[in-house]
Amino acid sequence: MRFILAIIAFVIALAFIGIGIAERTFLLPPSSVSVETTQTTSTPYVFIDSDALLAESGEQTVTFSGSPKVFAAYGRTDDVKAWLNGASYADLTVNTGSKPSLTSTIVPADPAGAANVASGSVDPAGSDLWLEEYTADSSMTRTFSLPAGYSLIVADDGTAPAPTTVRISWPLDDSTPLAVPFLLTGAIFVVIGLILLLLGLRHMKKSQGPRRKQPTLPKGKRFSSSRTNGIESGCGAAAAPLRSRLRCWFPRPC
Repeated sequence: MRFILAIIAFVIALAFIGIGIAERTFLLPPSSVSVETTQTTSTPYVFIDSDALLAESGEQTVTFSGSPKVFAAYGRTDDVKAWLNGASYADLTVNTGSKPSLTSTIVPADPAGAANVASGSVDPAGSDLWLEEYTADSSMTRTFSLPAGYSLIVADDGTAPAPTTVRISWPLDDSTPLAVPFLLTGAIFVVIGLILLLLGLRHMKKSQGPRRKQPTLPKGKRFSSSRTNGIESGCGAAAAPLRSRLRCWFPRPC
C-alpha cells in the first residue's frame, strides 16, 4: 500500500511541477501589446490623439521611423490641434478589441486655416506650445505617460514627409503568482513520495524476517567405544576371515 501511495504522490508532484514550469514558459502571457501602421500617403505631420495613447492602460512606448529626421513633441490636445489648423496631417486612431489595430486617416488641409499656416513656421520645432520636444535621426523610440487631454505631434521639418511607420506599445501584466505555489506544492509531494517509498522498503524488509537455518540431519545410533573395539576384533568384524567367523558361529566341543 505504501508503494501505491508513493506512486500517487510522485504523479501529483509531476503534475504540479509541470504546471508551474508551464506557467513561466509557454503559458507565460505576452509582456506588452502593440499596434503599428505604415502610411502609404505621405503627409508633413502626424497627429496622435490622447484617446489613441490611452487605448490601453500603462505607459505608452512610441516608435517612429521612415524619415531622415524625426521630430516629436507633446502638449495639450487643443494646442496641438490649433497649431495644425489649416495643414494636412495623418490622424492616428487605435481600434480596440480582441486584436487592436492602428489606423491612419488623412485630414486634408482646411482652407479656413490658411491664414494660421501662413502666419507661422511650417517647422514645429521650437514652438512654445509644446511641453516637451525631441529630435532624432531616421528613427526614435520614446516612452510617455501622458494623461487624458495631451497629444503628440510628429514631423520631419514640416516640409518633408513625416515618419511613415508608427508603433505604439503598452505593457501588460505578465506575472504568474501561481507558478511558485505550484512548484512548492510539487516539491512537497516529492518529499512525501520519498518518505512513503522508504517506509515501504523498510516494511518489506521487516516482513521477510531472518533467514531460516538449514535443518539438521537426524543423528544415527551411537556405539560405545568398547563395543566398537569388540566388533572390530571379534567375530562380528566385517574384515575378519571366514574361518574366524565359522569358529564363532560353530565352536568346537570341549
